[in-house]
Amino acid sequence: MIKIKRDASLSNQLYVYAVDSSAFLIPNERVQHDELFKIRIEVTNIDKAIKKEMESESQDNNAQKIKALRARRASLIKEINRLNKLFREFANTNERVRTLDPNSINDKHNIISLFESVLTRTLELKASDNIKEMNVYDDIIIVKSYSEEILKQLIERGFLFNEEKYLFFSSSAGQIRERKGVFIKESAYKKHSNTLMCGLTIEKINELGGMNVNKFLAYLALSMTASAPWHSFNINKCVVVEDFSSSLHTTLVDHIDEQYNVERKEMPVTINHTDGCGMILPSKSQHSFMTRLPWIKGLLVPFDFAKFAKDSGNTIVTDIYGKQYDIVKDKIEVIFTKSQFKMWKYYSSWQEYQRLYKKNNCQAAQFNKDDSEGYDTVRLNYQFFQTLEITDEEIQELSKPTTELIKGLASSKEKMLEALGATQVDNKSSYLQRAANLYPPLLHTPFLKRTIKMIKASNIRQAKAARLIIDGLYCFVIPDLYAFCEHVFLGIENPKGLLANGEVYCRHFKNDEEVDCLRSPHLYREHAVRVNRLDNRISQWFTVNGVFTSVHDPISRLLQFDVDGDKVLVSSNKTLVGAAHRSMESIVPLYYTGGTALAEPINHESLFKGMVEAYRSSNVGEYSNKITKAWNEEGADINLIKILTCLANYAVDFAKTRYCPPVPEDIQKKINSVTSGKLPGFFVYAKDKSADRVNNDADSNTPMARLRKNIPNHRLHFKPGALEPMDYSMLIHKKDEFENYIARIRNLNDADRLILDTFDNFNKQKHQIKVFDEKALYQYSKLYKDIAAINPNVVDVTDLIITYTLYIKKSEYAETIWKIFGREMLLNIQRNMSLLMTCQCGKETLRKKGKVRCEDCSLSLRREYKKQKERERRNKKNARGHIK
Repeated sequence: MIKIKRDASLSNQLYVYAVDSSAFLIPNERVQHDELFKIRIEVTNIDKAIKKEMESESQDNNAQKIKALRARRASLIKEINRLNKLFREFANTNERVRTLDPNSINDKHNIISLFESVLTRTLELKASDNIKEMNVYDDIIIVKSYSEEILKQLIERGFLFNEEKYLFFSSSAGQIRERKGVFIKESAYKKHSNTLMCGLTIEKINELGGMNVNKFLAYLALSMTASAPWHSFNINKCVVVEDFSSSLHTTLVDHIDEQYNVERKEMPVTINHTDGCGMILPSKSQHSFMTRLPWIKGLLVPFDFAKFAKDSGNTIVTDIYGKQYDIVKDKIEVIFTKSQFKMWKYYSSWQEYQRLYKKNNCQAAQFNKDDSEGYDTVRLNYQFFQTLEITDEEIQELSKPTTELIKGLASSKEKMLEALGATQVDNKSSYLQRAANLYPPLLHTPFLKRTIKMIKASNIRQAKAARLIIDGLYCFVIPDLYAFCEHVFLGIENPKGLLANGEVYCRHFKNDEEVDCLRSPHLYREHAVRVNRLDNRISQWFTVNGVFTSVHDPISRLLQFDVDGDKVLVSSNKTLVGAAHRSMESIVPLYYTGGTALAEPINHESLFKGMVEAYRSSNVGEYSNKITKAWNEEGADINLIKILTCLANYAVDFAKTRYCPPVPEDIQKKINSVTSGKLPGFFVYAKDKSADRVNNDADSNTPMARLRKNIPNHRLHFKPGALEPMDYSMLIHKKDEFENYIARIRNLNDADRLILDTFDNFNKQKHQIKVFDEKALYQYSKLYKDIAAINPNVVDVTDLIITYTLYIKKSEYAETIWKIFGREMLLNIQRNMSLLMTCQCGKETLRKKGKVRCEDCSLSLRREYKKQKERERRNKKNARGHIK
């Protein structure tokens, strides 16, 4: 079964407000807005009525009704256009700073969770991984814009809320695509802007020529990436060097020009092999990870560049400003590349950046650390699968592990625990997974039985959407860093490196074994079948997980990757590799030039203009769906898919480049003729589309249609084997009080009844909460606080609700109790199995051999010990200086 490891940087969260532009309306605008809202609801109801009439068996009798409905709809659309024009006129007359209406904020819809980031830490907002301790902050407010007129005024003037002024801060490329902007308190911005911008100001950037505004926003938004502090980072031990680019002179490509003509030809292709990648000494990190500093982003890979330098006889490198460093004498630990340092041209030297970094107490962060155990099982996706030329026999073989999983999901205790992800657990596993692993009789509970049924249904849906289980791994794609060092330290323009064209290195596969390398999004036919090269010399230098690629290979053009943290799926599955080989026989990389937006002054007007242009052109999903439609046509038009892939990639980068050549009319007509129909049938499973919105392509000969016929839907028969009966008293704080709680529930007092009613009412409305929605977490947190307000004794409340929900009601719907009280239930099981001990601080902790303290106390003592040793070292140093 697939093991999911949670990134440590994706645990601590906090709450902030999120509103849309309607929260800033003035009275005249509110009238128009409310009227528009009513009319749009009526239009939606008319659409439903028309659909119902058209699906009715007596369509002939309903023709007049449908005609009348359509006439009414047309008149409503005219009224919507009139009111929209009126609304814009009202909005443009406003000259005041707008105010965020407090009445527009409610607990259910306007409080979202944010992960901890450099921004939240700089603003001193406390994050937590415990929903009971998460706080709501108003320092940051996310605004989604439905009105360009209001957005322009908010960017120009900010807004008022609770007697505080808020300013527009930034919007990442992803947020721009969702029409969202981030605003922060003016007081906080003034206090922390130098920290967030490492001493730069917009005035200085403009003095130096300005820049593309959407790139500026994206680079400023780096501080909002979910991350953990990089405590050991030392800016004094870093250097920034030029990237390594080279030209592959005789590369066969399909060249797409600005008129979207496709021509196959040999041409020189220049590749920046280190685009977004730097190096860190293995003594400082054993794992690759992604990093964020002010204006710096990308991947850092452990590579012993100091050993290479000493072995080569040259330890001198030159930074991007021309200054030389001795990486041994200067104790350099990290080598960044120019592509990682986004704002390098606005600093006069690396020393200036270092000085400002320290002066302004800037922060370094890390996330997405690759600490996986390596080779395991992963899932394909429909984009990988739909581009294969694959036989029925290969489909059956490739889907075999998935179908066997579905058939045997409840056949034993081990299989059930595996389905829950509870066979190998650690601190990153959920409380439910750890509890089931520790106390398997939980498998008897109606909730877990229902959960396994849902897992089965999910696996069937995933399988029909080509999320098939195969052996392999997801890992960072990494350039040949040996070749990079040959270039940096030895000055070799075209270094040999350790890997030849057509080779990769991934230590989890055998030497000479063929692997298929796949990256999402996979739009064109992009199966990079390569030979894995594994020998002692390469293994000496490439010491981490990842797939290392050759600097002689145009693989980055084929898979369209950068090396700033992009991940690829790598598999040696023979069926997959065989089908990929056949599918790629006549395929070469696509090549087209992207645009670079001109630099311009950064001001309110240019920020607004840049964001609106990006809003209007953020149609990445639209192109992706068109490509999927094209692939799932009988006899897919490969040439058209090449053009659509080019357009999709222009759309991805448009927020930053604002570049996309117009499509000629004849090509647009061809695109429309192929992609104007419904989505393929498997979108019912891949994207939860309703059956009426997809094609009935069950008899199609496409890979996706043939796959669906191969997926079983067997009835589950629970066979937990020799598993002891479920003892519900194991879940409460003191087992011997279990009967007292049963009696107490049968004779509820007012407070207990209010607690259970509050809990039940939440569960009745819980279907409105999407589990992974950014608003969901606060709803659970609020429920806990509402209950704690009735009875603050968390032990008593937990035991009461556990006994009522799991034992008395035998509820199948226990997600809420595990979400809120999962930690307490796990501790109760551990306590009742005599696995806990009490630390001297009074906190309970897991009993382990040789362990006498909890983790917090142990960490505190270790920190104090280090401080003491540092004091002793300084005292000795001062004493020696005094003697001299």
